[in-house]
Amino acid sequence: MKNCHKGPACEDAYYTRGLVALFENRADAITVFQELHTAMPNSRYEAATTGWLNLLQDTAPSSKHHQALMVQLKQEVLHNLLERSDLTALRTVKDHDRRVAELK
Repeated sequence: MKNCHKGPACEDAYYTRGLVALFENRADAITVFQELHTAMPNSRYEAATTGWLNLLQDTAPSSKHHQALMVQLKQEVLHNLLERSDLTALRTVKDHDRRVAELK
């Protein structure tokens, strides 16, 4: 995160760090999501970032809004993880095809 500037790789770094911080320290997660929101307000993670901030700062965690937001954010995280997995698989296939072409 320290070495990145604006752009998709930086957005990924901040968002991933925020997700990891969810499991480590709530205050750190809030800080990272706020940094992402401030530094890159139009990032592709803006909706999820705002959602996480709302959820983490919610003073009524048992509210219906809180529960609906949690479901939405879980879906967002799963979608992003699956998307990354698909990209990794695609890169692997492309690398394999390139190596096969080189051997011919």
